[in-house]
Formats: sequence, structure tokens, C-alpha cells
Amino acid sequence: MPKISEEIQINSSLCKTIYQYPELGSTNNLAREFIEKDKKMGFSIVAKTQTAGQGSGGRFWESPFGGLWSSLAVQPQINLHQLGIVPILTSIGIAKALETFNIPIMLKWPNDLLFQNNRKKIGGILVEGKVTQFTLHYLIIGFGINVNNKRDQFPAVLRKKVTSTLIETDTKLDLIDLLKSIINQIEKQFEILKSKGVITIIEEWKQHPNILGMDVIITNKDEKVRGKVIDISRFGQLILNTQNNEEMTFSTGTVTLLDNDD
Repeated sequence: MPKISEEIQINSSLCKTIYQYPELGSTNNLAREFIEKDKKMGFSIVAKTQTAGQGSGGRFWESPFGGLWSSLAVQPQINLHQLGIVPILTSIGIAKALETFNIPIMLKWPNDLLFQNNRKKIGGILVEGKVTQFTLHYLIIGFGINVNNKRDQFPAVLRKKVTSTLIETDTKLDLIDLLKSIINQIEKQFEILKSKGVITIIEEWKQHPNILGMDVIITNKDEKVRGKVIDISRFGQLILNTQNNEEMTFSTGTVTLLDNDD
């Protein structure tokens, strides 16, 4: 087991302890190990850098020093049919936390956070968990955010598409303060889900700058579909009006903004 560099107690019903490490392969993997071996729950793993960071679709996630690389291990009291809404509520929570530091965010379904002014990627979310039959055993909410990163820390091939809060604002942020704010905001979103239901979460997502109304290509496995984003379903799915004027619903997929990425 890697050696913890710092253990921070916080006042949250969702997460009681932040375990900080100088370097990890993957915060999600260590969080899973904590749960399976030590039966821990309600904690956050944070690393100053990752050597095997995970993005959606199994892609490698660049995790240089200066970014916030963290995983939140929780056991929320939600119904299994609400699992698809977890990336949605997480993105809302992270956006709200960043906005308290004057970082305007655009939400890109299903798990990307873009800097609003130029639509460059500033962060991403990876939600994993364990479900057996009708029981949710745990969720691991992983997220990576480019915070105090300089442009030359990113591979040349990514520099036109990604950015950091430092690049955009010329201001350094305290990573643990930001993490505490994110945990607090995600906790609030789970409370809203429990008290007011899925539709309230969806409506809150829609109130943020997002990709509704945009022309996109969705890549799902080997299929590429072009169309206009028209809605988000109550299960957190993307609803697309295709070029053939057909309505299609996607639970997963990679979204390319046609006026931004191509």
C-alpha cells in the first residue's frame, strides 16, 4: 500500500477523510482497494500526480503535477435506476465549486468540464461502482481537473484542446481547498436528488452553460451519429435529433462539438 503523505479530516456527511499521496498509479484503483480490503467508505483519495490515470472509455488521462486528481468513495442512498444521473450531478457540483473560484464552466455530456469562454477541456469525470442484483455496494467518483498546470505540461497534441484554471486566470488555487469545495457541492447535489428527485437535477444541469442545441457527432463503440442535442433524459441519457430527423437516445458515448473540435 502506498504511503500517505497527509490525512485530512473534513466536516461532510459524504466524506470524512481526505488521504493525500505524492504519486499514485490511479486514485480510482486505490479507492477500490481501500473499499475491498479495508472496508473503508466515505473518503477521498487525492494524488499530486498519477502514472496511470484513467479517462472514459479506458483512455489514459494525463495527470501532471499541479492538477487535482481525486476519487471520492461513497455509498449514497439512491435507487439503481438513478445511477445514470450520478455523472450529471457530479458535473454540476464540480462546476459550482469552480465557479466559487471565478472559473466559468460549460458542461459537456456525459463527463467533461469545459472552460466556458473557449470550450477547451478543463476536467473530466469517471464514475465506477459495484452493483449486485438490486444492491449498490459503493460508488467511486473519480475526477481530474487541470488547475495549476502550465501549457507546456500537456502533450503538444492536446494543447489546442485542453486548458487549466491557471492558464485562463493566471491565478494559482489551493488544491485541497478546491477539493473540499467540490465534496461539499457534490454532497449538496446528492441531497437534492434525495429530497427533490431526478428532474430537479436535470433542470439544474440545464441552467448551466451546456451543449443543448449544439451540432455534434456522438461516437459509441464503432458507430458515429451526427445530429443536434435536444435533451437529457430522466436517466441521464443524451437525446439527439439526427441528420435523418430521427430521435436517438445514448447512455454512453464520446461527444465531438462540430463548431469546436472539428
